[in-house]
Amino acid sequence: MTIGGDHNHKVSGIIGILCRRHYPGLVVHGPVTEPANTWDDYIACPDARDLEGRIFNNKAERVVNELWAIVDYNAQYLKMMIKKEQARTMNLTREQYLQWEEQHNACREHRLMMQGAPHHQGSLTLSDYASRWSDSHGGQACGQFKAWAMAHKGKAMSDVNYNPEDSLEAYSNASIHSRLSDYTSMAREVHGPEYDPSVENLDAEIVMRVGGGKKHGRYWICDSTIDTANTPSLSQIRARSTSSSPAIRSRPTTTHAQMETLRLKFRSVLKVWPNSYHAGATFKN
Repeated sequence: MTIGGDHNHKVSGIIGILCRRHYPGLVVHGPVTEPANTWDDYIACPDARDLEGRIFNNKAERVVNELWAIVDYNAQYLKMMIKKEQARTMNLTREQYLQWEEQHNACREHRLMMQGAPHHQGSLTLSDYASRWSDSHGGQACGQFKAWAMAHKGKAMSDVNYNPEDSLEAYSNASIHSRLSDYTSMAREVHGPEYDPSVENLDAEIVMRVGGGKKHGRYWICDSTIDTANTPSLSQIRARSTSSSPAIRSRPTTTHAQMETLRLKFRSVLKVWPNSYHAGATFKN
């Protein structure tokens, strides 16, 4: 099977089994009828109601949902980590699927609250993104902070670069701008006003302080590249903090982040509004 689109993702064992189980057969594309051999064919093929009464928009959606339903249900509700060999032969009952679907839909609603795409890494790790960007931009150095910022602006091989003067509109997710600014501000408070986070190693303790610790198993920025074993916990940081240490900040909630984004956008509008208004008034006169 080949995968449609401009990526080269490998099909895992579980997805391979599900793809074969739900193979669409012949697919009609306009006047042409041909065997399904790409992911786009799975998207084009409508799904049919199964014995459990479930029906998806197309075969591709069924494959994806069945994959995550089996793995997530066992991990979340049965507290069991299953191997690929086990997952390949497992099915959920109707009750189990509905239980998983409720949690899945809640998470989906939470994701939809995000302003824009989460990132442009695709299947790349942040380290892989940095390496690919460096290779496609003349071997320029690319640290963790810089890679994380650019991954929220565009793909590694695109004409993308990090500029600390960029506005929040430059990023795919408006909250990224404030995270970068907050880290930079505290890093300069600790390391001096000339500190450039785009070329220096990431300071994991500052990430912990500025992001209110490791919430829900994730760091505030550059999560995948921070060495957990060598990063102090929030309780350890509190224990050794002094009056001159940077404050440990509370991580903003989704609602707070959205309000802050609106505030910053409103401020940017106010900066240009007086001139625009004056120009409009002059034109009318």
